Amino acid sequence: MTEIERERRAAHEGALLEPAPELGSIIVTGGDRTRWLNGLVTCDLAKLEPGGGAYGLSVAKNGKIFAEHWIVADKDRLLLAARRDRVPALLEHFDRYIMMEDVEVADASGELGWLRIHGPLAGDLVLVARGAGARA
Repeated sequence: MTEIERERRAAHEGALLEPAPELGSIIVTGGDRTRWLNGLVTCDLAKLEPGGGAYGLSVAKNGKIFAEHWIVADKDRLLLAARRDRVPALLEHFDRYIMMEDVEVADASGELGWLRIHGPLAGDLVLVARGAGARA
């Protein structure tokens, strides 16, 4: 069986894990982080529990999409994954909307990495990783 055949089989019957080095990271902290970021993205973050995630977009004032991202809730922060080349624009965009909220945003691309997990057993693999101390 070739490598491609093994990966295809894993994606269709098991779980396929792949690194996502093209994704950068933004960390959002502070007591108002969820309410504040929820007003700036297209996905609903209000009901996210730690370990939960959402896919969403950031749009410009004219309504055009300028970034897609995945947001994962942690106990005391939100972790946002976006294409590395969009991270500076997202940080600038987010900074414009911090007025008096208890919120801080920071580029954590050098500290955090992302993985993609595909397949019908992907959820099981995540549970095993969490049991081993990995963050969601």
